[in-house]
Amino acid sequence: MVQTVSVQEALSEIGLKILIYAPAGAGKTTLAKTLPKPVLVLDFEGGILALMGEPDIAVCPIRSGDELLQVVRELQNDTTFRSIAFDGLSIFVKRRVQELRSKERVTWDEWQRLTAEMRTAILPLLHIRKHLLLTALPRWVRQKDERGRENGPIIGAVPDLTPAIRNDLIAACDIVAYLASPNDPLIPSPERKLIIVPQDSVQLLTKSRVPNLTEIPADISALLKQLNLPELKPVPSVVPSAESRQPTSVQVAKSVSDQKTEPQPKSEKETHESDSDELTGRIFSLARQLNLDNKALGRLARQHFGEGYIRNLSDEQKRRLIALMEKQLQTKAAVEDPVTAFLAAWRSYRKDATEFPFERELAEIAVKREWTVDELESAVAEKLLDRSIELPDNENGYWMKQVPAELLQHVVSELQLETESEVSTE
Repeated sequence: MVQTVSVQEALSEIGLKILIYAPAGAGKTTLAKTLPKPVLVLDFEGGILALMGEPDIAVCPIRSGDELLQVVRELQNDTTFRSIAFDGLSIFVKRRVQELRSKERVTWDEWQRLTAEMRTAILPLLHIRKHLLLTALPRWVRQKDERGRENGPIIGAVPDLTPAIRNDLIAACDIVAYLASPNDPLIPSPERKLIIVPQDSVQLLTKSRVPNLTEIPADISALLKQLNLPELKPVPSVVPSAESRQPTSVQVAKSVSDQKTEPQPKSEKETHESDSDELTGRIFSLARQLNLDNKALGRLARQHFGEGYIRNLSDEQKRRLIALMEKQLQTKAAVEDPVTAFLAAWRSYRKDATEFPFERELAEIAVKREWTVDELESAVAEKLLDRSIELPDNENGYWMKQVPAELLQHVVSELQLETESEVSTE
C-alpha cells in the first residue's frame, strides 16, 4: 500500500524554503533570529553584527563554491541545526562573476560556466531537511521610456541574481517575498514585513505555495505557527563539528598553496619558450587587430599547423603564423568598409554566414568602440541580463540569432547611445 502523509507532516520532514530580498539595511540578516533554533548562518557578506549575543545561532563564513559544497555535504546528516540561513546570496554570485571574468566584460561562455557552478553549489541546499532562509539584494525595475530603456523612477524589484539561478530558486522555494522596512525606496513600511502580493502599482517577483498569503510579519517562527506546522524532525546522524571542518579546509588550502609556490626546475621546453615570448606577444597583438579572440586564433593555428595552442608552436611555425596574420591585416586594411571586415570575422567566428536582424548595426558599434567579437557578445549579454532575460544556448544555432528582434532592437539602441556618448567624450 502506498504510504501518504499530510502536507504539514511532509513539511515537518523537509522544512520550509524561503527566499527574501531587500536592499542593504532592511534587516535581512536579522530574520535569521526568527528561524527555529538552533540556526546555522552561512555568511558571505560579513554583516553579522545583528546576530551578536544569540547563543543558538552559529556562523560559518563561506568564501567559495567549494567551501559551500563541503558544508552542504556535512549538513546532509546534521542533527544539531533545525534551520539554515544563507546570508548574502547576491554578493556571493557577484564575487564569483569577478573571479570568472577573463576580460573587461564577462563572456557568454563564462556566464554559462557561472550558472552551472552556482547551480551545483546552491541548489543542494534546497534538498537539506531543514528550514532554509536565502537572502538577496534587489535589482530595481524602473519605468521604461519610448525606446524601452529603464531610466525612470523605481516601480518594482526582482532578486539580484542571474536569470537562470533566480528562476531555479523561485521554482524550488515555498515562499519568495520582498522585505519592506521604514526606509525602503519601493514600499516604505512603518513595520518590517514580508510582501508577497504587492499593490497594483508595484512590480515584484514573488511566490507562495500557501494559499491566500499576501503579507506577513518579519518573523518566520510566527509564520510556521500560523501554518500549523509540526516541529521539524531532522534525520539522526553524526554531526561534524566546526573544529573537524577547519583542519580539512586548512589542509586543502595549504596543499593548493604548496602546489603554486613549490619551485620546479625549468625544463628545456620552458627555457625555449622564454626565448620565443616576443613571437608569441606579436601573435596576440595581431589577433587583437584582426578581432580574433583566443578561440578564433586557436582555430587559425590548428587549421595551418594542427596545433591550436599558440605556445606549443615552434618558433618557425610562429613566424609563419605571423606572416599569415600580417597578410590578413593588410587585406583588412585594404577594405574600405571596416564594418564589412568585422562582419566577415564575426561570421567566421560563429561559423555561420547567414545574416540576422541588426547584425550590421551591432558590427558598426563594435568597430566604433574597437571591440573584438568576444567583447561585442559580452556587451549584448550584459544588456539582456540587465533585463532579467536568460541567455540562449548554442544548441539551436548561434545564440544571438535566438534573441527576439524587438528585444535586440532595444539592446542596439542602448549600445548606440552609449557609443555616441563614448565617442563624443573622447
